[in-house]
Amino acid sequence: MKPLISILLLGLAALAALTYPGIAQESSQTGSLKLNSLTRCMEGLFSPTQPESERTVAAKEIFDSLRRGHCLRLRWAMIEGDLDLTTLPINGVDDQGEDLITIQGPFVIRDSLVSGRFQAAKRPDGPRVRFGGPVVLSGSVLGDFEVGGALFAESVRFEGTSFASVRMDKATFFKGAYLAKARFSKPVFFTGVTVRRALDLSNAHFASLARLFGLSAEGTVDLSGARFESTADLSGWRVPEFQAAGVYFAQAARLANGSWRGPTTLSRAVFVGSVDFSGTRFEGTVDFSGAQFKSGARFFNVSYSGSVRFVGARFTTSVTFIKARFGEEASFSGAYFGGEATFNQAVFSGVADFSKVTFLNKARFLAAQFHGGSRFIGAQFQELDLGGAAFLSPAGPDWRAAAFHGDVVLDETISVAPWRVSREQLQDRIDPGSRPYLPWEDSSPGVPVRMLLLGALALAGIALLILLRTPA
Repeated sequence: MKPLISILLLGLAALAALTYPGIAQESSQTGSLKLNSLTRCMEGLFSPTQPESERTVAAKEIFDSLRRGHCLRLRWAMIEGDLDLTTLPINGVDDQGEDLITIQGPFVIRDSLVSGRFQAAKRPDGPRVRFGGPVVLSGSVLGDFEVGGALFAESVRFEGTSFASVRMDKATFFKGAYLAKARFSKPVFFTGVTVRRALDLSNAHFASLARLFGLSAEGTVDLSGARFESTADLSGWRVPEFQAAGVYFAQAARLANGSWRGPTTLSRAVFVGSVDFSGTRFEGTVDFSGAQFKSGARFFNVSYSGSVRFVGARFTTSVTFIKARFGEEASFSGAYFGGEATFNQAVFSGVADFSKVTFLNKARFLAAQFHGGSRFIGAQFQELDLGGAAFLSPAGPDWRAAAFHGDVVLDETISVAPWRVSREQLQDRIDPGSRPYLPWEDSSPGVPVRMLLLGALALAGIALLILLRTPA
């Protein structure tokens, strides 16, 4: 009887091993990995002091572990071969009825070297890869990394990870993505990405082309201290808060046509190449204090709903704010404009502060509108063109201590309140062809400057005649 029972038990065990392959592995080691029976993760937690031969893990071994439904925990591993997760068995469908490959539990490869290609990108008519647990690749060195269209249900941590080429187009991160101090040595394609929470790229380094356009985020996006060594496209962003203090762009940067719904910080940012913000809507406060623009800068048709600060900013060459709209205070106090500065048709709804600004080239404000107070106290101008500009605030523009070193064009410039400026400041700088409608301080609004000057001369002549005719 006992031999028969033993045979039956052995048969049941064999049947269980065939039906549930993972059971046969629970108490044994498979290659370099061991199964943790509590977490059901295949683990390879090595030491950096171990020889590389003892830390080597074949990509096929990882693939087989995932195929059996295990999660993964590796550290200080040397992974050899390509890891293609798109060939894992399909085990579900998404809301649109498309096939899904779901990897359950944590997927952790920390401080490791992956010599082959990491592939989890959706192919045309192929399944979509979904990571159901946290994904951690922090401190690892990866080759080509492709996860375009992948779904990350939990947080993703790539802090300090080094990538070769990266493709994350149309990937979705539901719990945030953290890539602080990540390094990208080849082109990065991060277009159309959706991040439901925060995106942290602070102090990241992009050595090559960076295409990050079309980003949609619901949490803070942080690029503070990041460096872009090649051209960068961050256009079309939809973000609630953007922090990028000290960000560095070595070549052309495009941040046009975005919708930045909350506070934006670009203080101390450095733009070595040209930069284009055209068409972007800033709905919160904006801070460009101390930013450096070493090549052309375009803010054409930009909208600022909140206050904006360019305090101490430096524009080495030309800059344009044509048709820009400033909803609240716009402060350029202490800014430096080395090339032409163009504010044509700009609208300042709040206070416009250009105090102590230096314009080394022509400053144009053609048809600009100043609805709030405007301050040009201590500003330095080479050539100033205010043709068609309108100063519509009850508090007239303040030009005290401003210096005009070249021509001042006031053709059809109007103001509803007196200007705080002395004739000595302007001297003979006003273009003789100008037809301004500007009251000096304490004059009646709407009186042409030339009429005021003629009136003053006439009064001076009358006073002189009276003095000559008065007996001593």
